[in-house]
Amino acid sequence: MNKGMQLPFAHTHHFKTKTTEKEDHDHHVVGFSFPASGNDRDEHVHRLEGVTMQNHHQHRFSIKTGPPIPLPGGGHYHEFDGETFSHTKHEHAFFGGTSKPLGYYPTNW
Repeated sequence: MNKGMQLPFAHTHHFKTKTTEKEDHDHHVVGFSFPASGNDRDEHVHRLEGVTMQNHHQHRFSIKTGPPIPLPGGGHYHEFDGETFSHTKHEHAFFGGTSKPLGYYPTNW
């Protein structure tokens, strides 16, 4: 093991948005990203997956975020966009940004 190289800790992000409206309804898209190791300036991405329900039907989603976007006070967020999929005859587009990182260990841990 290379003691001179420290890997970034795994972390996750919260996300919350709404889909576009189709057939007189939209869906709330809420959850937490899958954990990934990375920092504010590398090229790591996160997977966002889940199910959203509305009007007695459901849509699934499974997308990857873009790379981290550094924030002025430290930390980062990720932008995302994608489409739901389902067995029904319509899909919904959605987009947004994640929260700052969640789950980093305290400094000097």
